[in-house]
Amino acid sequence: MFCSTSSRGVFWLLLGAVVYLPACGSRSNLADLAGSVGGSGGDGAGGATSTSTPNPTGGTVTTSTPTTNALCSGLKAFDPIVAPTTAENTRSSQLSYYPPSAHAIVAYAAGPEDFNSELHIVKTNAFDSWPPSLWADEVMLGSIGGFTLGDSPQGPIGVITGLGGANTLLATSLYPTVNLVDSAVAMGDPSLFVVGTDNRYFYTTGFSDPGFHWLAAGSYEQNSLPQSETPQLCTSSPLRAAGSRSSTGFFGAYAIPNQSLPLCDSASPKPTGAISVFHYTVPPGFGSSLQPSQGLVMTTPEPVKEVHLSPASFGAWLVYQTDGSTSETMPPAIAIRLDFAGNPYDPTEAIVVTPAGFVFEPIAVAPLGDSVAVAWIDAVDPSAPTIGIQVIYGDGTSGPATSIPTNSTWYKTGLKMSSSPNGTQLLLTWQAANDNTPQIALARVDCIE
Repeated sequence: MFCSTSSRGVFWLLLGAVVYLPACGSRSNLADLAGSVGGSGGDGAGGATSTSTPNPTGGTVTTSTPTTNALCSGLKAFDPIVAPTTAENTRSSQLSYYPPSAHAIVAYAAGPEDFNSELHIVKTNAFDSWPPSLWADEVMLGSIGGFTLGDSPQGPIGVITGLGGANTLLATSLYPTVNLVDSAVAMGDPSLFVVGTDNRYFYTTGFSDPGFHWLAAGSYEQNSLPQSETPQLCTSSPLRAAGSRSSTGFFGAYAIPNQSLPLCDSASPKPTGAISVFHYTVPPGFGSSLQPSQGLVMTTPEPVKEVHLSPASFGAWLVYQTDGSTSETMPPAIAIRLDFAGNPYDPTEAIVVTPAGFVFEPIAVAPLGDSVAVAWIDAVDPSAPTIGIQVIYGDGTSGPATSIPTNSTWYKTGLKMSSSPNGTQLLLTWQAANDNTPQIALARVDCIE
């Protein structure tokens, strides 16, 4: 079941619904879906159709009007392929982009899990040619335990956990050369996100034991010292967080315990029951911590399974899904437009993106201009997993949708998605398992004007 264009109907933190909801792309009351909503603070500038008005507390408030994406009135999906890797035990494929040569980047780990793995970086022309005619595979690091790939204006960056997860390092560059610095928040688990600007990096690391999960955030400025950022968070639920760039810094979204509870009760950690969004301004001074301001705070009726952020000229998109633990059917993914301060444009709006009852695997999110694309695994027929993709325009209306059968590149796990810099193409990757042999699959989707 898929949506269509006519469907209507650290800081150190974490994540954690329910109810029957309308058709994909339809709007619902955010308070009805999620509980209480609050937000304050934040600042920012830029974005299309922006205006500034006096703020009673001083200064000005900048707003922007989201618009549709005229370059994406339809979607064309290309047949998926198995990546031509030569390494064995490939896994954890992730995507980025290398602006100097306009090539897509595919990163993956190869080798025994959590023990002496290699980090491969592949430069490919997947956005220009399908199937790709260029596949330049290089081993950039050895003896890693895990990695998280991120984007910066200079190219791919990352957070690397060392052998057995013992050391956590920030990679301010992963291609064409590797540059590593101490992350200053050395936890043992892979990062949930890492994102960079021209000279500033924002990231998380974590630590997990049964029933106890701790998330730490940090930032780093080139030629300075890493900064531990606040707040800090611990919970009994799995860690969930997302980050993205803004015009003046970064956004961070986290699943946290219920608003009435402490962010971290180390003696008795609590499950997540809310989502908290912060905007972090990069200060003008050298080597300073980021300046956080609270945006949206929203309770959820059950723990959150997914949280994603996608940048836009008006601020960002928040896309989340709860875990279905108290629901009769698996809830759909919900999208909310955020302004420069991290607050909802419309406090009553919650846009249903995916069909309820079908989406169990992780979802993936990528920007298409001011629009957001959401990908998921349709679990209606587990014998033939299908990837569904839905676009929501910047004005909140439903855009085009498509699907990608994975029969020839059997979907196993790890769906990831990125977009081309011009906002007209999507690249997807996942771990395939044909004949029980781990493989990396790739697929491309183009916008049609």
